[in-house]
Amino acid sequence: MLYFAWLICVTLQIALIELDNPSLRRRLGWWFVGLSAALIPLGLLAAMADMSRSAAATHYEPQFLGLEFQSLLVFSLLLCWPRGCTGTSPRTNV
Repeated sequence: MLYFAWLICVTLQIALIELDNPSLRRRLGWWFVGLSAALIPLGLLAAMADMSRSAAATHYEPQFLGLEFQSLLVFSLLLCWPRGCTGTSPRTNV
């Protein structure tokens, strides 16, 4: 459910950019960042639950758990990227 809300927020962000409404986009931006940050621990919990459920199966392959952790690591790094951890923005307004 939280992932579905995140997809709706991404779509809303795109719509706000297309409709040229930067003030509403800025006001909602930190809520969207918080929602995105909530996906990281939820993803870890989902990956671990999936691993524990799959461990009972005879065709269990634990190497794919590493791919899920790698995806979560990349997502968390990209979440920090737009403003950067240093506070500098790689983008400029044109």
